[in-house]
Amino acid sequence: MSQASSFRRMYALSAAIAESDPIPSEVRSAARRVVKTLSGVIDLPVADARVLTKARKQFVKLSKLLI
Repeated sequence: MSQASSFRRMYALSAAIAESDPIPSEVRSAARRVVKTLSGVIDLPVADARVLTKARKQFVKLSKLLI
């Protein structure tokens, strides 16, 4: 799987979580942070590495909340 597709998957999953009412607000907030970080770069062919690093760290935190 390419890096680009994994970030798109992170974005899609985070967006779905952020919009899901049955999910606790703490988890939805973490998902919204990922979405906000990636929203400006998700459709670009090349994104700033700092933005992607930040998004990955936020996604790891989100993942820990889901476990």
